Amino acid sequence: MEDKSSQRQKYPAFLILILFLGISLRCVMPFYLIITRSNYSDFMNASSYAQDMIAMSIGIAKGEGIHTGYYPYAVQFRGIATPSLDKIKREPTGRKFYLDKGGLIAILIASGITFCLNSFNVAAVQICQGIVDSLGCLLVFAILGFYFNRRVCLLGALLYAAYPPFIFYSYHLMSEAYVPILMLAIGYALILALDRGQWFWFALTGFLIGLSLSVRADNFLILPICMLYMLWFYRNKIWNGMINAMLIFTFCALSLSPFKMIVPQTTAQVATLGSALYNSLGEYPGIYRGLRFFHDQATFKYGTKKSEEYLKNGDLVFKTAHSIYQHCSLSKSTITMESQLIAIAYFREVVIGKPVLYFGWLTSRFFAYLPAHPFLACIAYFFKQSLGYRTMLGYRYSQMFHLVKYLDYFLFLLFIYGVWLCRNHTKMLSLLCIYFAVLISHVIVGCGEVYFQLDKEYAYLDPRYLLGMVSIWPIFIAVAVSEVREGVLRRLART
Repeated sequence: MEDKSSQRQKYPAFLILILFLGISLRCVMPFYLIITRSNYSDFMNASSYAQDMIAMSIGIAKGEGIHTGYYPYAVQFRGIATPSLDKIKREPTGRKFYLDKGGLIAILIASGITFCLNSFNVAAVQICQGIVDSLGCLLVFAILGFYFNRRVCLLGALLYAAYPPFIFYSYHLMSEAYVPILMLAIGYALILALDRGQWFWFALTGFLIGLSLSVRADNFLILPICMLYMLWFYRNKIWNGMINAMLIFTFCALSLSPFKMIVPQTTAQVATLGSALYNSLGEYPGIYRGLRFFHDQATFKYGTKKSEEYLKNGDLVFKTAHSIYQHCSLSKSTITMESQLIAIAYFREVVIGKPVLYFGWLTSRFFAYLPAHPFLACIAYFFKQSLGYRTMLGYRYSQMFHLVKYLDYFLFLLFIYGVWLCRNHTKMLSLLCIYFAVLISHVIVGCGEVYFQLDKEYAYLDPRYLLGMVSIWPIFIAVAVSEVREGVLRRLART
């Protein structure tokens, strides 16, 4: 009994050590930048969102609100810390901030740090993001604690603390830094809601889903899939399922609304669904050899032209879909109407026009993205390059990439085995709502592996878009590893 009690007392100490390990690993890069005074962009994937974060954080910290007037300065900035805020001059720019692509949470946190330091400090923002991401260790521990012993819980926390993709993206000036922690928070709240049946936990689940969508709007299917899971879970009490699903929907909408309200229309630009859909056609040149769009502006023009053509010709399918949208839409703004017309044009031209090719395309993408991306292989390839932001070019010809990717596939098999072992834990399997929501969202809107130009591969789109999928991997991998370990011990005991 004394051994067991002393062992229980050690578990909190072990968890604190794992948390400290997670924070330490995530602080390696910012301290390296501080010591070497290196250019921060050499160790990150190129992203205009990083420049938006710098520009808008400066504006918010100076009390000027949300605007992109400091974007020209952010483009030129290559150091670790800017001068004091009063020395940075605002310049006129017509740049729009793509709210749907990035979200404001990361920018608001960075602006708070900027205000406190009177300077945008890259390392300080990275350290803050690393500390927040490390809290995922506690969530993994808590989720596993519903069904498994403390040893499995600690293993899951350790896997999260040391898993390279979480460390890698935690120091990027991107909204992806907050994706894993939010996904785990959703999963934890969802399990608690199903376990206790109290309205508060369903409301909290919806609130966290809204926050996650304000970080990455392209994970949009998390909301409907969680609502459908409610209806399935409460299939014998359908009214309870409907009420809980509506609670999730309502609080998701409430948590999203402030982020859209505080962004001026002169600054915000919606990354239209139609543009994203047309953009994604570039990955499969065999389907549409005439369409080569890789930028929102080009697809926006094409989609607008196509929608005008369908309206002019009186196309029955387009007019019907357009009429349904007009009656159901809550927003009547010109920007929203144009955006939806492009999506309807895509639906008419691609889904209705070529259904066999379209559904074959979705099916092939689903199985291609099912194991997520080879994250470890991508990161290994990233650091093999002399300049980090060029890492996503020509990766298919890298020996390093093709060697390490098999480790990713091995981890995926462990994940599948862990899911199988948890097959009787219905509440825990609700975590798969997150996995399949992120997966199917990107199957539909694109964000695939390769872009083509004139049928020639020219760029690899990095795997950060599917980061939400691997957020739950440590949970199920810990279960699988523990089962394998116990099986080995049993066999050794028999011999």
